[in-house]
Amino acid sequence: SHESKQVIKVCSCLGSTIDPEILEYVLDYAGVEKVLDDFVKRGLLTVRHNNSTFGSAAQYKYMFEHDGIQQAAYKSIPEAERELFHLEIGRRLWRKLSTTQLDDKLFVVLSQMYVGRRLITREKERFAIASLCLHAGKKAAKSSTFRLAALYLQMGIGLLDTKTSWFRSDEYDLTLALYCAAAEMELCCARFEAAKQLLENVFRNARSFEDKLQAYTTKMYVLSQNDEQQECMDLGLWLLQQMNEDFPNRLCNAHLLGEFRSVERLLKGKSNEQILRMPHISNTSKLQAMQVLNFMVLPAILHRPKLAPFVYLKCMKITLLYGNSVFAAGAYSTYGMLCVGATGDVEKGARYAKLALQSLEQYKVYEYLPRVYAAVYGVIHAWTKPMKGALEPLLHAYRVGMQTGDAEYGGLCANLYCWHALHSGTPLQSIRKEYNGFKETLVASRQTYLVRQFLPTMQTLHHLMGISDDPLAAKGDLMDFDEYEKEATERGTISDVGSLKYCKMQLGY
Repeated sequence: SHESKQVIKVCSCLGSTIDPEILEYVLDYAGVEKVLDDFVKRGLLTVRHNNSTFGSAAQYKYMFEHDGIQQAAYKSIPEAERELFHLEIGRRLWRKLSTTQLDDKLFVVLSQMYVGRRLITREKERFAIASLCLHAGKKAAKSSTFRLAALYLQMGIGLLDTKTSWFRSDEYDLTLALYCAAAEMELCCARFEAAKQLLENVFRNARSFEDKLQAYTTKMYVLSQNDEQQECMDLGLWLLQQMNEDFPNRLCNAHLLGEFRSVERLLKGKSNEQILRMPHISNTSKLQAMQVLNFMVLPAILHRPKLAPFVYLKCMKITLLYGNSVFAAGAYSTYGMLCVGATGDVEKGARYAKLALQSLEQYKVYEYLPRVYAAVYGVIHAWTKPMKGALEPLLHAYRVGMQTGDAEYGGLCANLYCWHALHSGTPLQSIRKEYNGFKETLVASRQTYLVRQFLPTMQTLHHLMGISDDPLAAKGDLMDFDEYEKEATERGTISDVGSLKYCKMQLGY
């Protein structure tokens, strides 16, 4: 029958799993389940119990018996009509679903519209669907499906006439939001060049410094992840100048001591509980400065170590003067790190490490967990507790980082995990196996500098395992110590030079 043919065609477009109520919305035909049951009898479909939260009255979902049947049904739609067929499925669902239902089936709707997006020509419809794409992109990002998020955000951009949408008051906000969100998703997918191109559009067309600021902070993170830490630092310093957040002209010990005492005065008499009860920061400019400083921490450690403690202290001062924020946990953890490393006050370092973890729990913004754990468990923990206790938290931070798109700090925590494992009695073969898994993931995420940074430690491990011919030779099976030191010195990465010298000392003595 005609109805049966239409049902099987729509089923082939919707994918391998078929919800009868979705079909009823598309076809406006109440006898859908009867047709589907007939297909089951004929061996075209199988049936299973429906556990959907869609609010469907249907008790069962149907599936194609095998892919060949779905492909044959799809080929029954003339090729010239397929784009429109998909688009009409999406349009009908969009019109008929309630707001709650549309949110639940948003990806189904947009997946159909995506195929037929070339045929969406009405301006109002293009704008409305672009708005849906922004919502879908944010929703996909929350579930860490970054490639899907990028796809829908790029679809939204493609539906706008960007030659005019930047200059139309009714489309400007949507255009800005789509470009900024798409750049972030391209970053999470390690497609750095695509992210930079999107950001350049924002810098060219956004109306004000405030409108460009989100794009600037995203560019900082792109630069940092793409082994361009010097450029990241330059951009961060320029942004802070625009926000009147300058550093001393001379980064000398006298100025550092002055900044440290200034923070100590602000902390005087305050317990951890009192600090956590401070109000949330309300000054937007200061909150934005905290975000910029947050992205400067690791590049400063790697390339401008004299500036790094000033970055930590400025984070603390802003927090103590203006209030807590999602970035406060990072401020407390780096301040604790400074207390241990600069003053040798281990007890104070442990106090602020605890405060950082409490702040992280207070705000429940777990995408920042790897940054906090890198300082707390990667640096401070070993001064107060057995190193082995840091292994599980660092491994957890690595997983969170890779899931939330923070491959940089996720990778850093993987490196710190291996370093702690090497110094806490973990079997060398186990460390090597773990590291090889980390390396594969980091290479796929294009975290080349993190892979490079940990080579001395892994070469040390290979020497200790007897994999290298001569454990005291400069050149091993993974790297050449002398060449590495020369390149690190030329790059100005003092931390890499320090790591290398530590490894050579470990092997020599």
